[in-house]
Amino acid sequence: MVCWRVVWLTESRLLMVSVSGRSGCVAVEGERNSNGDRLALPPAHRVLLGAGIGRFLIREPQSRHRSVEPSVHCRLSGFLMIVRLSRITLYPIKSLPGIDVPDCRVLPSGALEWDRRLALFDRDGQIFNAKRSAKLHSLRVSYDLDAAVARLQVSQSPAAVVEFDLRTQLDELATALSRLLGEPLSIRTDHDVGFPDDDQAPGPTVISTASLDCVAAGLRIDSRDETHRRFRSNLVIDGVPAFWEDRLFGEPGQTIPFRIGEVTFAGINPCQRCVVPTRHPETGEPIAGFQKSLSQLRRSTRPDWSTASRFDHDYRLATNTVLISAGPTGMVRVGDAVEPPLPDALPDADDHKL
Repeated sequence: MVCWRVVWLTESRLLMVSVSGRSGCVAVEGERNSNGDRLALPPAHRVLLGAGIGRFLIREPQSRHRSVEPSVHCRLSGFLMIVRLSRITLYPIKSLPGIDVPDCRVLPSGALEWDRRLALFDRDGQIFNAKRSAKLHSLRVSYDLDAAVARLQVSQSPAAVVEFDLRTQLDELATALSRLLGEPLSIRTDHDVGFPDDDQAPGPTVISTASLDCVAAGLRIDSRDETHRRFRSNLVIDGVPAFWEDRLFGEPGQTIPFRIGEVTFAGINPCQRCVVPTRHPETGEPIAGFQKSLSQLRRSTRPDWSTASRFDHDYRLATNTVLISAGPTGMVRVGDAVEPPLPDALPDADDHKL
């Protein structure tokens, strides 16, 4: 038997009901139709209110069991959806290409294991990243994380690939990268936190598939995948509207918990972007006016649930997070159900007249 909660707003109040699944149906406990029959929703994955706010209509077939097919009231900001984690991307060496993985361990710090674990440093001890040099976009690197190996293409020939052990051959890897980039570089590792851009939010960055699609269309980027590689977020969520991730942060100092599988994170703030997304992830070729275009897009499409005070400027996309609880195993997996923000973090019903 599966049990969880569905949360949504009616016209007058925040309504929370228990939902349980057994023998081919999911029952909404306590909710009954005009005949006094319990309403039921078909099973599958966890059925959640993706946007968290709104209402849904129900069509009831003429049967005693009354299995219900949801009908979305699209005019409202909330609707019934299947919400899941669709993509996990790690960036083992900061500013270099990432790798998609089926699952990942969340470290006690909140960082994802292997994400930004290694970083390049110049002779002055400063991080050398793509904010400083567009040359990093030209590097071709792949990984075997189970073997702790990076494979670097060391010349124009695709066949010229050298393998480096990320535990024992960092000096050799640094030498090869220094030669390719024309800079004397070293490599440092941090197994506990890595090298996040936001030291106050070392958890994974979260974005929705719909947000990537909206940005790709609005900025005429070729594909969702290219948009994802430009913005380099860790976790992509399916089954929610564009900029749903803005629901995961509130006013300064407010943390909003949400759950992915068995792991609970809290959103902290909207991620401030840098020059990197303006460049093609493989060629480094910039899009003219990218920052202005994204800012205008965000301003014109900002949803009602987004906390306006957190946007001192609009060049922000995705949400930074911290870890609340890692659960029994501390693992996140592609396909995990995503629970909406917890009820005490949702706004009052009076603030959202339907």
